[in-house]
Amino acid sequence: MAGRLTIRESETSPAGWVVITVAPPPEAECPGLVVSRRRQSDRPHLGASGWQSAVHAFAPRSVRHYPDRLELVFGPELTGYLTVDLDLTVSLPGTGIAERHFWPDISAPAETASVDVQTPAPPSGDPGADDIFSRPGAQPAAPPKPVGNGGSTDTSEMSETSETTSTTDPEMSIGDGERADLPPKTPPSSQRWLLAGLVPLLLLVAAGAYWSLQPSPPLQPSPPAPSPPPVDFRARYRAFLEDGGHAGELLALGREALGAGDEGVGFEAVTLAADRGSMGAKLMLARWYDPLTSENSPLEPNAAAAAAYYREVATGGDEQAAQGLRRLCSKAAESSSATSSVFEAFDADTYCSSEGQ
Repeated sequence: MAGRLTIRESETSPAGWVVITVAPPPEAECPGLVVSRRRQSDRPHLGASGWQSAVHAFAPRSVRHYPDRLELVFGPELTGYLTVDLDLTVSLPGTGIAERHFWPDISAPAETASVDVQTPAPPSGDPGADDIFSRPGAQPAAPPKPVGNGGSTDTSEMSETSETTSTTDPEMSIGDGERADLPPKTPPSSQRWLLAGLVPLLLLVAAGAYWSLQPSPPLQPSPPAPSPPPVDFRARYRAFLEDGGHAGELLALGREALGAGDEGVGFEAVTLAADRGSMGAKLMLARWYDPLTSENSPLEPNAAAAAAYYREVATGGDEQAAQGLRRLCSKAAESSSATSSVFEAFDADTYCSSEGQ
């Protein structure tokens, strides 16, 4: 018989909104919606802040009335805590409607983030040398005035004239005064080229010495190696959920998901594997329910449920299941276990008789 509830994503609302259709519409007024996880006894009910132990009814954002159906619209306050293919019980209090559903794929609101990256300005360069060869050279001195002799042919006059000139005329004397007035000597062209090439070399050496004295920037640590992409256990579980069988693959998937910390998919995969006949999955459920071995179990201890799974697996010749059943029977025989809540529904005649074991 088909259910009266259908769940779909809202086509006219933002991402994360759903429409739950009730067809035909209930006769009584619908006060709200209650969502519970199946096979969960600790925090089975969905509340405003997540999963909790108390029952919580979600009020719809809007209600649409039609002759043949009633549509209830809910927002992210409901869908934000539900994942795809989660095994749920969806009920409308006061209407007598409570159905099992696997939650559909509902889009989540997109989130974006931006990072402002600033690039530091490069350091300014050293100023260059300016006008190293712009100093003007000394101006050459004027050449000495030419000196001429008189026209006398007399030897004595010539001697007297020469003697007088050498002692009294400074222009005719050949000494330190005349050499001081000579123009400075110009260096050869090879020396000029050597000086022109030596100055840039000295500037280059000075710049290298300056930068060598600057502190080196700290070494940046190498980025960590990228982590491998996460395993999508939920997608693999959906593939097995749509097909029949695959009990062994479901049990392997459940163990792998539990080992990776995905308890939701792990529990659902093991439970579905047990429903499809996996003895290994039934033995895991028996140990989860067993109050003697369920210290880290996702289920509440229940001796009767554990005994039922142990007995079913033990009939196939599994010695571990038989030992677990015998331990439960020994514990149930103690007087203290008679008042324990975990042994409340335990029937020793059913599970502990020779026919039962």
